[in-house]
Amino acid sequence: MPEKLSANTVDELLTLAKFWTQEALDIQFFEFLSSTSEVKDRSYAWHQVSCISALLGDDVVNKAVEEATQTFGKSRDPRAWEIFMHSDEAAQQAFQYEVQLKLDEPKAEGAGRPRI
Repeated sequence: MPEKLSANTVDELLTLAKFWTQEALDIQFFEFLSSTSEVKDRSYAWHQVSCISALLGDDVVNKAVEEATQTFGKSRDPRAWEIFMHSDEAAQQAFQYEVQLKLDEPKAEGAGRPRI
């Protein structure tokens, strides 16, 4: 980590690294659930994390990324998050199919979208 950066600047950059990590994960999780791709936005978010890592070093930024990933995952459906993070492509596709079936079900009057 560069010695010329103040502790406040380092803290601010780590906060930004966490923000951009959560942005990237949000895009990737949406892509996973919807079987779509937002490559440009996702790439931009991870690029921001990479730039911060170049300034502060991989170790400290990787720790911030891990913290942000854990925080983000806690706000998602546990089953969906587990499949997103740890399953193979076949299990992910099966889950995506299941999600699509839920979204295609006729909705009862006043009912919202299914929570995933």
